[in-house]
Amino acid sequence: MARFSRTHNLVPPTIDSTLKVNTETQKPPLLDRLIGIVSPERALKRAESREMLETFPARQAAYRSQLPTRLDTQWNTTIGYMGANNPLNRWRLTKMRDRARDLERNNAVACAMLDRAVENVIGHGFTLRPQTADEGFNKDAKGLWDSWFKTADIRGLSSATAFQQLMFRCYLRDGDVGAAFVRWQGEAYLQMITGDLIDTKFGGYDFANNILDGIKFDSRGRPLEFHLLTYALDGQRSENIVPARDFVFMSRRRGPDQTRGEPCFAQVSQLMDQIDGYTEATVIAARIAACQGLLIKTSDAGKAFMTLQQQANANNFQQASAPMEPGMIRYIRPGDDVVQVTPQQPTQSFPDFISQLLRFAGVTLGMPLELVMLDFSRTNYSSARASLLQAYRAFRTLQQEFADQFLSRVYRWRISKWVKSGALTVPATIEDSFWSHKWITPGWAWVDPQREIAAAMMEIDAGFNTLTDILAQHGREFEDVVTRRSEEIKRLKEQGVPTAHSGLTRDDVPAGQAAAMRPGTSGAAPAPKPKDGLPKEKDDDNDGQQPDDDDDAETPDSE
Repeated sequence: MARFSRTHNLVPPTIDSTLKVNTETQKPPLLDRLIGIVSPERALKRAESREMLETFPARQAAYRSQLPTRLDTQWNTTIGYMGANNPLNRWRLTKMRDRARDLERNNAVACAMLDRAVENVIGHGFTLRPQTADEGFNKDAKGLWDSWFKTADIRGLSSATAFQQLMFRCYLRDGDVGAAFVRWQGEAYLQMITGDLIDTKFGGYDFANNILDGIKFDSRGRPLEFHLLTYALDGQRSENIVPARDFVFMSRRRGPDQTRGEPCFAQVSQLMDQIDGYTEATVIAARIAACQGLLIKTSDAGKAFMTLQQQANANNFQQASAPMEPGMIRYIRPGDDVVQVTPQQPTQSFPDFISQLLRFAGVTLGMPLELVMLDFSRTNYSSARASLLQAYRAFRTLQQEFADQFLSRVYRWRISKWVKSGALTVPATIEDSFWSHKWITPGWAWVDPQREIAAAMMEIDAGFNTLTDILAQHGREFEDVVTRRSEEIKRLKEQGVPTAHSGLTRDDVPAGQAAAMRPGTSGAAPAPKPKDGLPKEKDDDNDGQQPDDDDDAETPDSE
């Protein structure tokens, strides 16, 4: 094994100029002053040593953020590397997962963020496109996959699209999710396993067998087995062990030493809870302000308190309550005092403040405020398009992760089974690449179709893009579009139905007419035609005559 040497350059420490060091002259302690009377030399050394101790943190600070202050005493951090999955251990992950699920159930914004993410990343589902050199094999493989994936859920409750949507939703919300390859009555199925069910029966760690958080690893840190919990209807819990080759595991890892994933609300769960509380308090303040709110001061407060109605609170405890309603009239006794309730409510600052909080919440998913709230009333075309482009970039990354971690793994497993069983015959020319494929991901509509279509056509003309890539951005496949278009055109011609053309299309038109059909001139009138029905060509020399076939031709003896 190669050995590496490390060289240390001993450089005198310096104090960061940005740090404030106390340079004010202070009176030495009594002991130092007494020592100074007897031995000034020893007193000087004590003073120098004390100064070094006082400025030691500043001398050692390469970053200001490493210095402790009185404002960050509650900032608890981990100490370096403390093992695999740390700090995302089993107990912390369980707490964060439970909070994320509670937010999905009870927080409208959190639920909406998950909905928007699923709609934009998964949409109507991914489409398989086998990419081998044999078109016949590609067609057969795609047919088998489409037919099987529609009924792949072992519970029989989810379609192919719904199964993908649930897998991705659990992946974001819980941090990780899995799917087991199972066989039932001779047929292959997928069984979705949520993250909390990937665990051992007794929980914790089993270092003797190299099991951590429900996963058994080899010496390289590769998963060997997954321990899955199942619950019977009577609540009895059992544990099943599935080999890693028969299990697809998706996790939102944030470090190379992690295995379990991080919930998408890990950084904003407390903020989301505060948004709920702030919104509720603002609504209650508005409701109180809309009522006739009066406080009655009485000379016998204890007796007045006893006469109040009892009502159960949120914790199901009985407490005294004073009902308030619009137009309420309360009679008071002589000597009582009445004070009107005037609750303070942030009616004017509430929209801006809550919008800023929601921007913070959407950052973790790369989701702009406009998409979180489905409100584009405060944006123009440029700002809305810029926000959506950033969101699309984040969604494409998630699409690629979903395809790589889940769909491609399932496809390779399933097609291998078909080949092994003889359901698919692999030609000799593609024996080493019969699993080659790609996924057509859902796309997004244009913000401004006329501008963006014109820009896409300019990209194709300049050679910066292709029709295949442009169609793929919108969830379409070039081969399917060409096939459908050719069938439509053929059918229209057979039925004698005229086709409509736009000035921005690539339809075959005469040369003179094409010159008038440039981007930005949609609907331009075609060039006039001569009596013989042929298009009039451009008069380049301005002589009022049409060029003939010999005008522009060069011959060897033209000089």
